[in-house]
Order: sequence, then C-alpha cells, then structure tokens
Amino acid sequence: MNLNYIFLKYLLALLVFFMLVILSYWLSTKYKSVPKQVRLANYQVGQSLYLDREYFDTVGNSRLNNLQIVLLPRHLQFSIRIRLAEADSIRIYRLLPNKNNNSDFQNWNDSDIPVFASGHTCNITSVVSRDFYGDNFVLFTG
Repeated sequence: MNLNYIFLKYLLALLVFFMLVILSYWLSTKYKSVPKQVRLANYQVGQSLYLDREYFDTVGNSRLNNLQIVLLPRHLQFSIRIRLAEADSIRIYRLLPNKNNNSDFQNWNDSDIPVFASGHTCNITSVVSRDFYGDNFVLFTG
C-alpha cells in the first residue's frame, strides 16, 4: 500500500474522532439533561419548594398542607408531562416569582393563598391555579 494512502486514512480517522469529541461537548452544553429525580410529595409548612434550592414559604398558610407538590429544580428548562392513573380532573397550583415575566400564566386563576419565599434575585409572592382534565397534560416552564 501507498504510504500517502495510509497517512490519509489515519488522518481522516483522527479528524472524525476530534469532530465527535467537539460535537459531544457542544451537545452536553446546549442540552441540559433531565433531572434524575423529580419527586412527588405531600406538602407541609416549612418544606422546601424545590429540589435544588432552599426556598421556603414563610407565610405558612395551612391551606397548602397535604396538597401534592411536584419537586423540581428551580430553573427547569423544559416542560413536564404529567400522566394520571385514570382520566379525571386535577387542580394545579403554581407559585410565581414577582420579577419574572408571568404572562404565560395569564389564563390561570389568581388565588387568595398568601405566600412569600425569599430568593436570590426575586421573591415568590403569588399563587395561581388552573384545572386540567383528562389523564395526560403538560406543565410548561415559566
């Protein structure tokens, strides 16, 4: 075999290898991985509101006690699909920060449940709710 052919063959293989390494790195920085654990729990006053942050409601309204809380990372970058065991209706409450753009929740109902959770750049100050019907729906980021 020709020495130039062998050299080009190995050069091409090396080039493909480095392209795959660069592509893997780019994909790992562009797309966040799904959290390994999204938990469902009964809410109790004093419980953390997120998996990865120490946010607590300091009002402590007992109306939230024993509601199911979906514990997620604070800055979730993707929507969550929820499937119920059977078709039914469910009311979802969502806590909203005061400084975020909450326009995605304008078709949700304002709640009279007072909350306050102090954060680093904003505070969680309001609760909205919405009824969902069926056994399969999506909660969007926000």
